[in-house]
Amino acid sequence: MSGHRPAAMFPLDRAWQLPEAVTLACLLEASSPKAGNVHPQCSFRDMEFHHFSASAMAIQPSFIGAQQKSVGEILLDAVRRTQARVGCNTNLGTLMLFAPIAKAWTPDSDWPAALRQVLQELTPQDSQDTYHAIRLAQPGGLGTQAENDVRAAAPKDLLQAMRQVATFDAVARQYTNDFHDILNLLLPWLEEELTRSGSVDNAICRLQIRWLAQEPDGLITRKLGPEAAVEVQQRSRALWADIEDRQGEVYELAAYQRLHTFLCSDPERRGRNPRNPGTTADLIAATLLIRLLDPPAH
Repeated sequence: MSGHRPAAMFPLDRAWQLPEAVTLACLLEASSPKAGNVHPQCSFRDMEFHHFSASAMAIQPSFIGAQQKSVGEILLDAVRRTQARVGCNTNLGTLMLFAPIAKAWTPDSDWPAALRQVLQELTPQDSQDTYHAIRLAQPGGLGTQAENDVRAAAPKDLLQAMRQVATFDAVARQYTNDFHDILNLLLPWLEEELTRSGSVDNAICRLQIRWLAQEPDGLITRKLGPEAAVEVQQRSRALWADIEDRQGEVYELAAYQRLHTFLCSDPERRGRNPRNPGTTADLIAATLLIRLLDPPAH
């Protein structure tokens, strides 16, 4: 912990215990005014910021003693607590990333090695618990799969099911690449954006646009198809080119607000926020969790 970082970096200027870090990561992700996501100034028809803040509190007990639990046990318990207290799916993708991180964490974690071991040791019971958790959460845009569909019996090998959707679902892909995207892209990018922007909220918003410019969002792909997700990626690339070297809060810029308006639009009146970049939000939450558990030395 450093005593010399500016107050604007709080709470990312120190290490937190796992249950605290889990709640903080969810709150930081949900409270930042990211484009197209729920935050304190933006609600969806069926969901507002209070659903996310309540979820962040509800799941904390699931992560107490996480190293003695299985990945599936952590995930299923957290989803059950979310459903019991909040009654809607605010966090399934986030929890699917949090559970392996929590299982792998120690005060001196070698993250790549620790996560690789956790993922290699997943059991058929982990697969059953994960499928059960997905069915309880009832996420939007799942569709159907010829093999390993979540409505069918869980496969013995959870990683096999993750590989099946990893090409377009970055949450699933973290299970297949030992969290490479989070550890080797998003964490370094977060550090760069914190240094560049001097504000946690601003850094998180910049990180969102940077990742959306990197690849199509998985939730948008599932809901609207690859063409719609690529359109969001292209708009994000144009915005990132405009804001990359800018100072100040990017979320106050007119170009940022235009992207936000586009992402929140529902031209077909489906009422299910089809352009919500939810997979990106899950990745950001997991990045924040690792950063809260293991901040760099200064």
